Order: sequence, then structure tokens, then C-alpha cells
Amino acid sequence: MMHYAKKWVMKKCLIQGYEQMDLLTKKHRNDYWVEKRLMKSNAMDGVGTTSNKELIRNTIDKLIPAVKSFEQLVECLTNIYGWKIRVTDKTVIFSLPDMNRGIRGNKLGDGYGKAELMERIDDAIKEKVVAEAKRLAEEKAREEARRIVEAKAKAEVEAREKAKIEAERKAASERAEQKRKEELSQKKRKLAFERNSIQFEYFMANSNSESWNSEYAEYLMAEKIVDFDSKSIEELSNPILTKEEFERKQIEKLQEENYEKANELWKDTINNIDGLVYSHKWEYLNYLEEIKYRKASTLTLQQVKEPILSFEEFNEMMERESAMPVEAVGNVQDAVVVEEAEEIEETIGIEKNPAEDLEIQDISILESTVEEVAVMEPVIERPVTMKERAKEISSVIRNNYGRYDNVPEKVKAELFQFSVNDFEADMKLHSLVLKELNVRMYSLELYDDYMSVVDAMDKKPVEEQNVNYYNNEKCWNRSR
Repeated sequence: MMHYAKKWVMKKCLIQGYEQMDLLTKKHRNDYWVEKRLMKSNAMDGVGTTSNKELIRNTIDKLIPAVKSFEQLVECLTNIYGWKIRVTDKTVIFSLPDMNRGIRGNKLGDGYGKAELMERIDDAIKEKVVAEAKRLAEEKAREEARRIVEAKAKAEVEAREKAKIEAERKAASERAEQKRKEELSQKKRKLAFERNSIQFEYFMANSNSESWNSEYAEYLMAEKIVDFDSKSIEELSNPILTKEEFERKQIEKLQEENYEKANELWKDTINNIDGLVYSHKWEYLNYLEEIKYRKASTLTLQQVKEPILSFEEFNEMMERESAMPVEAVGNVQDAVVVEEAEEIEETIGIEKNPAEDLEIQDISILESTVEEVAVMEPVIERPVTMKERAKEISSVIRNNYGRYDNVPEKVKAELFQFSVNDFEADMKLHSLVLKELNVRMYSLELYDDYMSVVDAMDKKPVEEQNVNYYNNEKCWNRSR
């Protein structure tokens, strides 16, 4: 730290032009009295140096800022001052004209060896370059500042002119935009009036029609334009659907929904309903197929709005049709035909014949008499069929327990009272009961439930069973 401090002090003194001692010389303290005597002897010639070393140092320090290389420094000291300088690879020796022996540069102190002098010259050159660059930068900055001031003044003038032109252009644009908005508003008002007129006409036609369509009425109410300014030209130009077009789209949409629902019911029926137990399974699948693949163009709105029957509803309908006698069906059809004929006659205005009324009345009396005779006939007892037995069991379960899952196993065993040797008949009775109760089970679940009832029957006391286990073919087959 002291070394760099001394070096900094000596440099500042040289820059200011002050004479100073070599603070970096190691033998400065030892040579003090020698230099004191030399100072007195040299003071008479006005040089004022204390020693030859100081003279050499001062001369070199003054030349370093003016030269551009070490060789130029040596050339100046030789030609101008008449010094004898010997330069080797590592050292430089300075000798004044009146000196018999030269002085090495490194003996003059730090900064006067060959390498140090080269470094100082390079630093001086760099400082001059930096100073010149600084000077040029300052001149350039002043020029740039002057140019910026002129450009700013010019830009302000141009900005004022541009702002004036822009204000005029903006005013003209606002006037044009206002005119365009007024024209657009008038066009929208006209389109909205025409569209509302068509909407009102369609709405009144639908109201006066016998086939009132509430969905179409809601659509028309939504199409009424209240705030035409908030609508675009495209929205106001969109045509309003007629009733036929709306119902056609409505039919297509409802048919798509019917297709999805029928497809789900079809898959559910295929996977979860046993065709051996439910005989109308395949008829129900055909019914669903017809719904799925019917064309929307051939359907009416009333047809697509008809609900799709579930399997239970379809099964009940088929059973009602199968249970109805053929004669009863014919009578119903005849009655329907007679009613339709009467309606047609009333519409046309044909008067009824009193004789015909009397004939019809006689026929009804005759039929009632036949029915009374049929009631008076003795009832012939017949064995209960398996379906009737299944209906009885299901009605008992429904009335007493509500659901099949709530019935205990022992109660099931008492209700079913399976046969001893007919395993297939027992399974069929069990399946029919579940069918009457609308209980769906997979094949494995059906079998497990049936065997649980069988187990409950087998666990009764022996005196209540009246059947030997080893003579029971059903139990024997199961154990095998």
C-alpha cells in the first residue's frame, strides 16, 4: 500500500511540475549527504537538482509524455541531451556527458528499468489516447447537443403542423363516421321493422292454427327484435323459420334423441333381460329397431313426441293383448268402427234411422242376456297354472313386503313351495315371480337367489320337510 501511495504522490508531483525526491529509491537515505553536497555544487548553474540520478529521472519523466516508444526515448536522450545509453535485453544504462560510469535504470528507482519504462510509455500513450478520445467525445457531445436542440426545434414545428393536420383529419373522420352510423341505424331500423312484421304474421298464424305449437311460439317470441342498434346487419338479415321448417328441424332433433334413447334401451335389453324368461324380448328389440332407423322425413311431430315404451310397459301391453280374447278384440274394433261411422254421419249431416237404433239396442240386450246365462253356468275347477301361481306369489310379496329384496329367505321358501323332482319347473316358477315383480337379474344372480331359497327349504326340521334328503332328486343333483 505504501509503495503505491508513494508512486501516486510522485506522479501527481510530476504532473503539477513540482521538484521532488525519489520516494521509491531504497538507498535514498544512505545517499542523502552525498546528494546534499551535489546539490550545493549544482546549485550554481541554476539546475537545482540534488544529484545526477534526480537529473536523469527528471529528464526521463519530462520526455515520457512526448515520445511514442522506448526507442524514440533513447533517440531523444542521445541526440538532444548527448547522453550515452546502452540498452541490453533486460536493462538500460544511462550515462551523462560528465560521468565516467553509467547508472542502471533500476538503480534510479521503481519505474526506470527497461520494462518499467516501456510500460510507462505505453501508459502515457494510453492516457493521451484516452484524453484525445475524451476531447473528441466532448466535442462530439457538444455537436450532438447542438444537433439535438436543432432537431428538437424542427420536430416541434413539424409536430405542431402534424397535429393541426391530424385534428382536421380527425374532425372529417368523425363527421363521416357519424354519417355512416346514422345511415346504418336507419338500415337496421328498416330491417328490424320488416323482420318484426314477419315474426308477428307467423305468430298470429300459429295462434289461429288448430295445431298450436308452443315451442314454435317461444321461438318466435325470442326472434322479436327490441333493440335493433345492438344487432348486426347479419343478425337482422337472418330469415325467420316458417312453422313447417321449424317443425322439420324439431322432428330431426327429437328423432336423434329418440335414436339415442332407443339405442340405450336396446343395449340394456340385450345385456340384462333373459329371453328364456321374458318371451317378448325379441319383439321389444324389433320395436326399438323400428324407432332407431325410421326416417325423420317420413315422421310427424306427434309421432316423434310419443314416448318410447320401457320393456316393462311393452311387456304389459303385449300381455294385455295376448290375454284379450279374439272375440272381444273384434267387438272393440267393431265398436270403434261404429263410433267413427257415427261421427262421419254427424259431420256430413245424415240422419239416423230409428229402426237401426232399435236393432242395435236389441242386440245389446241379447248380448247382456247371453252374459247372464254364461254366469249362471257352473264353474269347472281346473288346476292352477304356473303363471297364475307366480302372480299369486308376486301379489303377496308386493302387498306385504313392497319389494322382493325385503322378503326373508324363510318366507320365500314358504311362498314358493317348490316341487320335489322337477328342477326346470322350479326355476321357471322362480323366474316368473321375479318377472311379475319387475326384478332384473343376470343369469348367475338368478341362480344364486334360487339356490338361497332352496337352502332355506332344506334347513327346515326333518319332520316338516316330509322328504328324505337322499331320496330327493333335486338335492342329489345339486350335491353332484
